[in-house]
Amino acid sequence: MENNATYVPQVGGKHYQSAYQVWDYAADVHLDPYRFNAIKYLQRAGQKPEVSELRDVKAALSYVQKLSLLLRNGNLYDPKSFAYWWFRSIRVLTSAERIPFTDKFADSNKIKPEYFAAIVSLVNLLDADSLPIELFPRLEDVERRLEACVAKLQTGYE
Repeated sequence: MENNATYVPQVGGKHYQSAYQVWDYAADVHLDPYRFNAIKYLQRAGQKPEVSELRDVKAALSYVQKLSLLLRNGNLYDPKSFAYWWFRSIRVLTSAERIPFTDKFADSNKIKPEYFAAIVSLVNLLDADSLPIELFPRLEDVERRLEACVAKLQTGYE
């Protein structure tokens, strides 16, 4: 386990025993609650005995879909809009700034490659050099990836 000033043991099953947890990753790369929860479910998918992998991937997808709807239905210029505050509240890191944290998260957790690809896409929704309009195709890509994972898992449960 981590031995640093911010370490707090996470209560839970074996899926919460890695040295670098999803909440550490979220703090390091400045995730909003929607991406945090999606990544949390992808990180633990297939690792929590009492919850099916399919359920976790569906839960992750639902958080991505909710974020997408909030951003699509929002107005970037209206201070009453979720989208306005979302874009202004996140500190956008560059890809180079995120890589060490993403690598550490991958090394500390047993994440399947297809879920890791979705995690990377979620974390990279906004880049320091990207425009807000680029966000929607990126969100759609994450949704397609997760929908494909759900479809694949559903064939295994039928």
